[in-house]
Amino acid sequence: MRLAGIVKDSIVDGVGVRDVIFVQGCPHKCPGCQNPSTWSLVGGEEYRLNEIADELDDSPNNITISGGEPFWDCGKLTDLLTFLDMLYPKKTIWIYTGYKFEELPERTLKYLEYLNVEVIVDGAFEEDKKDPDLRFRGSSNQRLIDFKKTMESGQIVSWEETE
Repeated sequence: MRLAGIVKDSIVDGVGVRDVIFVQGCPHKCPGCQNPSTWSLVGGEEYRLNEIADELDDSPNNITISGGEPFWDCGKLTDLLTFLDMLYPKKTIWIYTGYKFEELPERTLKYLEYLNVEVIVDGAFEEDKKDPDLRFRGSSNQRLIDFKKTMESGQIVSWEETE
């Protein structure tokens, strides 16, 4: 799969210290995007799943998938998440998407229920709603969705940080 890169030890892409996999390619092209280099489908580098595992293998951190747009190719996303879940079953996964949760393919969401997806941060970045005081998101329209609770209830359930 094409990746824009992997960043280790992030403290802004989800709760705790996380390793972030930035997928390459994004149809949203949000004005003010902090990662416009991830928009092109031909940018970045091609990675095999074992190469991604090699990058993450010695890390105790949880994982975030960002972009680009992870849900642009749901097949590759589910392959990646299945592989990560197999290798690191105790690590939580956050996924950032420019799509609204309600727009995500139901079939993909049903599959993700079997994996360790904790939070989906949804919604395109909107420059006029930019708020630097928000935690784990760039604009106020974006939601932190508790994935498991949302799938169980059939209604969007906001993720609440517990400490």
